[in-house]
Amino acid sequence: RALLKTTSVLLSLGDGAETKAAYRFFSNPRVDADTLFAATRQRTVERAHAEGFVMVAHDTTDLVLPHADPVEMGFHQTGKAGFYLHSSLVLTPTLPHQPLGVVARQTLHRPQRSKRGKGPRRASGATTTQDPEREFLRWREGIDETERVLHGHAQVLHVMDRETDCYDLAGHLIDRDRRFVMRNRIDRVARSVAEAEPWSKLWSLTETAPFVLEREVRLSKRKAHTAPRANTVHPPRETRLARLHLAAMSVELKKPRYGSDSLPASLRLNVVRVYEPEVPAGEQPVEWLLFTTEPIATAEDVAFVVDAYRARWVI
Repeated sequence: RALLKTTSVLLSLGDGAETKAAYRFFSNPRVDADTLFAATRQRTVERAHAEGFVMVAHDTTDLVLPHADPVEMGFHQTGKAGFYLHSSLVLTPTLPHQPLGVVARQTLHRPQRSKRGKGPRRASGATTTQDPEREFLRWREGIDETERVLHGHAQVLHVMDRETDCYDLAGHLIDRDRRFVMRNRIDRVARSVAEAEPWSKLWSLTETAPFVLEREVRLSKRKAHTAPRANTVHPPRETRLARLHLAAMSVELKKPRYGSDSLPASLRLNVVRVYEPEVPAGEQPVEWLLFTTEPIATAEDVAFVVDAYRARWVI
């Protein structure tokens, strides 16, 4: 009930018996979130089964509740009350990607405000990767739950953003033959699979990836964020037409120094590079690197990987 404002219920249901019934429903102690979700998830599984092959976008939404008690609801980095909802949304595989429903969800509550910039130095990668309660595990758990629920009903291609660029997670998915498209964030140690070259850095290596095709797309307007870090990752921009080049290559990624002993010494993945060779003055160029298990042998294969990543925006 703390999540709802009276005005939103009235606007949705009207002033009559429906509003009264809604409040009785929310107040009923027999109403359980897991039971409600199980019913809607079953319908999602049926829709996925009818498709046979689906994409599943995974993402985390921050829910801010400014009038709630943060001690009860949890803290955001700003200190305001709220929590995080991690969802796995099933989508149709072709453009325009249509949502079929959610098959997995988790809530994350932070008991205290983030101390970023204060206190002791942030823990090293070697330390955080061994933490059994780290928030990052929500990605693996969401994918594993999705696979469990849709097993025998549909083939799945998982789609994820930059935060999932983790050697441990990629190794986990490859080991289980799970298909995915994830955006790269870290300039990793890598080398080309096609040629016997020494190890180098991924970003410079992919600049040599063979050109495959060109696309012209209209970029939507992006407003400035209130958080400075968000503006660094996603700077504001005006609407404009962009001419993008798509290139692709197969790479071998070297295991990080802090990687678990159980992980393989290297991983083989396909990489699709999306970049803007010519940029208007004052604008930031478009640049994506997408890791994928999907084939990249043809222009159609490469275009499919890019369109699969575009499905993430639906969530």
